[in-house]
Amino acid sequence: MIKKILLALIFCLLAGNVFGRTVRVATYNLGNYLISDRWVNGRYTKMYPKPESEKEAVRKVVGIVKPDVLIMQEMGEDPFLRELQADLKKGGLDYPHIFLGKGMDSVRHIAVLSKEPFVETLSHDGLSFKLFRNDKMLVRRGLLELRFKTEGVEWGLFGVHLKSRRWDKPQDYESLKQRLGEATAIRDKIKERYPDPSKSNYAIVGDFNDSPRSKTLKRFLKSGNTELAVMLPAEDSRKEVWTHYREGHGVYSRIDYILVSPLLLERVKTKVATIADGSFALEGSDHRMVYVDMQF
Repeated sequence: MIKKILLALIFCLLAGNVFGRTVRVATYNLGNYLISDRWVNGRYTKMYPKPESEKEAVRKVVGIVKPDVLIMQEMGEDPFLRELQADLKKGGLDYPHIFLGKGMDSVRHIAVLSKEPFVETLSHDGLSFKLFRNDKMLVRRGLLELRFKTEGVEWGLFGVHLKSRRWDKPQDYESLKQRLGEATAIRDKIKERYPDPSKSNYAIVGDFNDSPRSKTLKRFLKSGNTELAVMLPAEDSRKEVWTHYREGHGVYSRIDYILVSPLLLERVKTKVATIADGSFALEGSDHRMVYVDMQF
């Protein structure tokens, strides 16, 4: 009898199912992986593709972290997404499942590369809010929603990219009201999709373009007396917490986050996320990747 139990245990260990499986989820603003106006070799050049040196640096970051599910911001149209998928595969990192989100912004998209198969993919591109009294706006980059089933556990993942601090309207300082409106519209859609956060597994990740204690982030954490999500603390190997460097201003800030529902938090064993660092961290983008391991 003991021999049978030991054999069964060895079989399960070899199969990798005794302690479940770890899924690494990451968010990464790629820094305009598309054709745009940009500085190239010290000169401002219009409508120029992302330089190969920057693409190589992006691939290096992805290759070191090796996320299972990678949510990206500032991805171009489908050919750019497929190019990155193919280049990573050449380097030995295969992401067979991809999806490109859609929004009012037809240039910069939220996208995903995944080793985990999708159960469902949704692109919420019609989310709206009122900026001023008669000024109806759409969430510019929309909301990316994915659903997975891992080791029998169903869980969801939302990818966001909120309005930057660049001003579009003189009466909206650093676009705070627009960003807050986007956050509220997205928050309401998440509440609609998951009415009871205490019984739901989901994460909200991306570039929120605001500080940890901002009203923008608070929209995603609590609604009335209901706890919607928990913001995971994050740091790099040097205990630094910044995720974005604003060149020209010399400002380091934390604007990229991973939020998890109270139930999903139980699967984050360390209760913290990690910021990818290294001497090349800012060669591919002005953002740094943030990632977390979840146990299923």
